Amino acid sequence: MFNIGMGELFLIVLLALVVVGPERLPGIMRQIGKYAYQLRAIVNELTDQFADELRPLQEIQQLAEELNPVTQVKKVAMSVAEPLQDVSGDAKPELVKPPATADTPENTPEDTSASDNTP
Repeated sequence: MFNIGMGELFLIVLLALVVVGPERLPGIMRQIGKYAYQLRAIVNELTDQFADELRPLQEIQQLAEELNPVTQVKKVAMSVAEPLQDVSGDAKPELVKPPATADTPENTPEDTSASDNTP
């Protein structure tokens, strides 16, 4: 938390022992522990209160995101794209020929004049 190594912690304890004295040091350490516990409990309580206060705002934000037209269009596009992804990309669609009509060269009768000239 404070990025204090073992050597630095030992030095702090040694200084506290010299300044406070060995008789009062355990009592002071207990008091510091109690204050640290109370401070942590207060921080946790405040964090919970902030989370409770922000929950309605988060719900409103989610609702606004769901009602956003861009989001709705994306959802529709993704639902349409899912079936298209199932089809393999290698297969090419076959072209369907239109039905032959009398105007097309396929249905015109062959030149009978050329075949009539044969002996």
